[in-house]
Amino acid sequence: MKSSESISNYHTRIMVIVNHIRRTKETLTVARITKNILRSLDSKFDFVVVAIEESKEVDKLTVDELIGSLQAHE
Repeated sequence: MKSSESISNYHTRIMVIVNHIRRTKETLTVARITKNILRSLDSKFDFVVVAIEESKEVDKLTVDELIGSLQAHE
């Protein structure tokens, strides 16, 4: 994620990449996508990432739920 990028723009960019990967027939689980999103966020979201990991089961979190939580904190 770029430091000046909004969560909405980042989400769009990530989903384009995910769709390209899925077209190559590679299997991407929702858990893998959400973990990669959390890991790649800008450092200004560090406290939000910790809060999400502590309060929710990341393996069961959908991408839309994650993005909603990040946009609420943005």
